[in-house]
Amino acid sequence: FGLSRGFPGIIEDPPAIFKPDASYASAAMLTKGGSRLGGGSVGSDYKLIDSLSLDEKASRISAVLSELEIDGIIATGGDASMDLIAQMLQYATGNIPFIGIPKSIDNDIPSTIYSIGFQSAVATAAKSIAAVRDTAESHRRVIVVECMGRNAGFLTLHSGIVGGADTILLPEFPVHNTQLLKHVEEVYKKHECAVVVVSEAIRLSNSGKTSKYVPMFVPLQIIVLMKKTVH
Repeated sequence: FGLSRGFPGIIEDPPAIFKPDASYASAAMLTKGGSRLGGGSVGSDYKLIDSLSLDEKASRISAVLSELEIDGIIATGGDASMDLIAQMLQYATGNIPFIGIPKSIDNDIPSTIYSIGFQSAVATAAKSIAAVRDTAESHRRVIVVECMGRNAGFLTLHSGIVGGADTILLPEFPVHNTQLLKHVEEVYKKHECAVVVVSEAIRLSNSGKTSKYVPMFVPLQIIVLMKKTVH
């Protein structure tokens, strides 16, 4: 069985559960994204599960698993998903075999080199970064690309280098505004364009605060980790 809305779907009435057909085992699946099965990703998916007590959640889960004769669960997801599933199964009645496979494009999972989803995210982001350079060159612009990655700069760093960014901003390495502006000016004088890649959680150099979502026009006045420093 598959849960088309992630773990929250198991307590819906009726449960959002289906049996994958032959298309899920075809060669066409090789080009599909890792979330092809589906998952809980929007607030509405969690509206019901958040309204129930822990006992009510566990009771519904146990009833569904028993009715469908499901004797084990294999789940993938980030820290929030793993925490939720572990909490639910801890209180569900019966001994339910469970395998949790952590995955994250942030690549911030301990004891791993590359987490599931990271390399495909790097490839996608790097392609987008490389694509905007044409526009930057033709319009003689400084273009800023924001990358996801939560509080880790792995995705921004890898995709920025592969995509040919001139400047990379990471939350792990705050740099003063003057260094940023000087570097961008030097790049612009040489190429009449510049591509700056920004992590979504860069730290402000003076305040030490984290800016989770950075407006596209702000990073040029904040901080930077220059590409030459990365190398």
